[in-house]
Amino acid sequence: MGIRALGDVLIAAVEAFAFYPYCLLCERRLGRGRDLVCADCWEALPPAEPQWLRGEDSDFQGLPARFSARFSLWAYSPEVERLIHLMKYRNRPGLARVMGRRVACACSHRFRGERGIIVPVPLHRARKRERGYNQSELLAQELAREIGWPLVAEALARVRPTRSQATLSREERAGNVRGAFVVRRREAVQGKRCILVDDVVTTGATANECSRVLLEAGAAEVMLVTVAAA
Repeated sequence: MGIRALGDVLIAAVEAFAFYPYCLLCERRLGRGRDLVCADCWEALPPAEPQWLRGEDSDFQGLPARFSARFSLWAYSPEVERLIHLMKYRNRPGLARVMGRRVACACSHRFRGERGIIVPVPLHRARKRERGYNQSELLAQELAREIGWPLVAEALARVRPTRSQATLSREERAGNVRGAFVVRRREAVQGKRCILVDDVVTTGATANECSRVLLEAGAAEVMLVTVAAA
């Protein structure tokens, strides 16, 4: 094999690796332009049951939910857990956009024709600097693009660092986030319907605390949209 032919083979191999990645779940080879997970694996992800839930039907530590409704696309299965872990901790911002598009397409019909703002659950500035992005903001960008509501990423701020909720008990989660959020853009929130966007809802502690400060700042309503419900 000549040098030029060998070079062509190497270039083809690099292009194949770069443009035809493997499914993040089953490791099947994907075609050009596919979105990180194969069609079969997307189809197999279990939906949340129910996907839509009224806030008044939620029960978080015996306290009513502060948000009026919740939409979660998937149940927190091992496969969904893996995707969310990759999105948050393995530098996969593109996965946030892909998952955000799927969430947006699944719930957008409930919001079209209405008006409001979209608010991502914020990271503390130190955590965002370490990670390089806020996955909830990337998810929220896709929802904003789909339904046409403005994204107000700076509406909420996390003013103190908090421990990872994943390792905490139900009671510890509520205490961990109490007082951790403030509204920075009060004028953008007042009188508005707000869609709060996060990756996972488990006990509802984070969503409830964010909803509380938004409502106290004058928001007319808070609805929660997440990738998954645990």
